[in-house]
Amino acid sequence: MRPHQKPLRLLALLMAACGRAAAAQPASAPAPAGFMPLVDKSIGFELQAPLGWNYDRTGFFGPGGSSGVLRGAAPDGQATIQVLVFRDESAADFDAWVEYFGRQLAAVTGVRQVRIEPQRAAARPTAIVDAPATIGADRVRTLYHCTRIDSDTVWVLSYSTVVGRGGTLGSDAEPDATAPLELPPGFRQMTSALRVLYEPAVGAQVREALERGRDYINRYQLQEDIREVRIDERSRIYLIRVAGRPVGYLTRQFRRDTEPLEAARGTARPREGLRVQERIWQFADDGAARFARIDLFSRLDGNTDLFEFHETRYPAAGATGVRPVLTHDKCVREGDALFSSYVTSLDSVLPDPRPPIKLDASYLGLAWARALPALLGDGDRPAIAFSIYDSEMRALLPYTIRPLGRRSLPGGGTEALAFETREGILPSTSALYTDEQGHMLRLESGELVIELTDETAVEAQFRAKRDEVLRRASSSLPQLQHNSPP
Repeated sequence: MRPHQKPLRLLALLMAACGRAAAAQPASAPAPAGFMPLVDKSIGFELQAPLGWNYDRTGFFGPGGSSGVLRGAAPDGQATIQVLVFRDESAADFDAWVEYFGRQLAAVTGVRQVRIEPQRAAARPTAIVDAPATIGADRVRTLYHCTRIDSDTVWVLSYSTVVGRGGTLGSDAEPDATAPLELPPGFRQMTSALRVLYEPAVGAQVREALERGRDYINRYQLQEDIREVRIDERSRIYLIRVAGRPVGYLTRQFRRDTEPLEAARGTARPREGLRVQERIWQFADDGAARFARIDLFSRLDGNTDLFEFHETRYPAAGATGVRPVLTHDKCVREGDALFSSYVTSLDSVLPDPRPPIKLDASYLGLAWARALPALLGDGDRPAIAFSIYDSEMRALLPYTIRPLGRRSLPGGGTEALAFETREGILPSTSALYTDEQGHMLRLESGELVIELTDETAVEAQFRAKRDEVLRRASSSLPQLQHNSPP
């Protein structure tokens, strides 16, 4: 990863990827100065990550058969982190697993020694592995924080720092192996604040729900429900509140449309599908703001998707010399692969294209994922889950929805269709209420509430803020290059 190419993508109040609310989590302890909480929905953990670093949350293949879920680099490039997940049945004997891990590290060219220090006071089986190495002309120290999160899964944070160049560290003698490990403050802060949110029972529930999702698709029930669903094409507008305070608004429209790529190619009979268009404005007290434009298209037969996520992050009102940051994520599905390209106005050159994402039998296009309440109806039935694209993670994540039947809408008494939803494998859930055609009326996720309102109320609340943000930005918006997926 080239550090300048992947900007820090702060966790938004809304899911920037899909326009859904982020699932509520148990309250985090206040982040210390210089750090921010970072939650991963695919594995189920939270850590305090250094502010100002460049992060890439795109999944990658890690060493030793591991899966990588996070990479980060300090602005000067002298420190990097990776989060790796090892799924191995031998993890049940954690001490033996760590010993094996240490032997594998010791065999890597340049590693000078490996030291393992078990953390017996930790709530979960945990160990620190220290592996200083010489890489080219650099002396590099890499620390590994290994934590078992269930019987066959080990979570590893690697933290590497350049500590000098050959011949500049004084004596070549190795540190005293009997002395306690001295840990860098940044590494200590990240690992001491680690919260494992994963619960085995929740993981089992999600896996069962994914099986129902695969069956729903394989039996062609999805296609039957798609043919029967009626689309109300009126645009709707929603107020976004956090802890009771209005912070922004969302507009959403569903409509039948023809496939954009086929229309552009001049195909004689473009195939039809569902298009979902969303626009999100969020405003901070200091004048900073975020605007997201989300366009989703999924074909009626479920075999083709086109997703585009545009986002502009505007700096605070008093910021000088800081320009808005633009990002663009474009995804095209062809067959059993999803091709994704992601560029930002911070890229000095176009980033390397990422490998296509392999789709499984539980995959569902985002436009139809939005319409799930309309497809599933009002019956009280077991939870069902699908693998959907999450642009924050730039990966597939399970999205679980459980129809609860008809319930009274909170605060209004009007009857609505109620659903319980879950992001990834996080333990907490959100409450979604819709009308008969599946259009959202209200969503509750912890302190976040999104509720149907009208344009007059939104304009009265936010027009002045929006106009001021656009006025400040009108002369400084950067140009954003767009590359097309294969």
